[in-house]
Amino acid sequence: MMARFYNRIIILSFIVIALPLSFFVFWLEPFSGDLTRIGGYRENEYGWNQPQKRFIQTHYEVGESIKDYNKYYDIVTIGDSFSVNKEQSWQNYLALSSNSSIITFHRRAVSISELLKSKQFHETPPRIFIFEVVEHGIQTALHDISLISVGRKNINRLTPKMQFKEVAYSKYMEAFKRNLNSSLSMDTALHYIKTCLKQRFGSRVKALPKFVENKKTLFSNSNKESILFYHLDNLKNSISLQEWSIIEKRFALAQGLIQQNGKTRFLAMIAPDKRTAYDYLLMNEGGKYKAAIDMMPGNDKIHWIDTLSELRNMIDRNVTDVYLPNDIHWGYKGYEAAFIAIAKKIHNSK
Repeated sequence: MMARFYNRIIILSFIVIALPLSFFVFWLEPFSGDLTRIGGYRENEYGWNQPQKRFIQTHYEVGESIKDYNKYYDIVTIGDSFSVNKEQSWQNYLALSSNSSIITFHRRAVSISELLKSKQFHETPPRIFIFEVVEHGIQTALHDISLISVGRKNINRLTPKMQFKEVAYSKYMEAFKRNLNSSLSMDTALHYIKTCLKQRFGSRVKALPKFVENKKTLFSNSNKESILFYHLDNLKNSISLQEWSIIEKRFALAQGLIQQNGKTRFLAMIAPDKRTAYDYLLMNEGGKYKAAIDMMPGNDKIHWIDTLSELRNMIDRNVTDVYLPNDIHWGYKGYEAAFIAIAKKIHNSK
């Protein structure tokens, strides 16, 4: 009698666990965005649905270490995840339109200090160097640059004018869709359940849904009103005025060190946090976020690329998925906007 009772308990427990898990295994779309993955949200609700585009072939190089910098490049860049998306990144547009050779390093793999010490940089300096960092990573940027670094900050030699040509980028690109096939993944189901429980019961919330004006036009996810934002988009509001002054000084010193050869032009690009780009469109809570550049004291003349203006130009034109609804990163149109901002800065360099 007792054995039968315990068997029933075991079978009932199995059913209670197995049925919901089986439902999620069959129902959930695979994770493709950073914010759905870390926040425990469903791709079914927040995944992008309008096709994206990518370059069929990568038109710039991504170096793994400073050893890969072993020949002349017209443009050298150091950046983060907004610079190493080989299939979509802004360097593809820049290389095709200016016929430039470009190499990029992730800032965690190669620092400006390492670059300055390299034999290749001294012997065949590039025409342009671009340093890119996302806003929520700006506090950790350029710590390899000593605050007492000696760089001749006043060397501002004009970069030789780069010739940009009209390019039909669509010829070099292909459309692709997000993977909707669940593949009956137990890992996806378990990760979703585990992360949901952690985010709802005690762990720090890492992704937040927010309501956005013109949501149906601006984003292609299935949720009718909201998209996901990163919790670290709040980070820059906690940075003190003194810290902003130090951050600006590091950029100014890096610019002086790069340009002291009299041949290389330094450009700095901040990839705006998603919250910064859409702040003016957030319902009931907009208008609280300034861009990182606007929070700096402005004591130093730094060659900033105005990425935010070009991103907002696209947003104001109701371009869909400039930022992806399930991710902190740009869609392909966002990368194109970054390129437009860079091209304008190079063209107008003084």
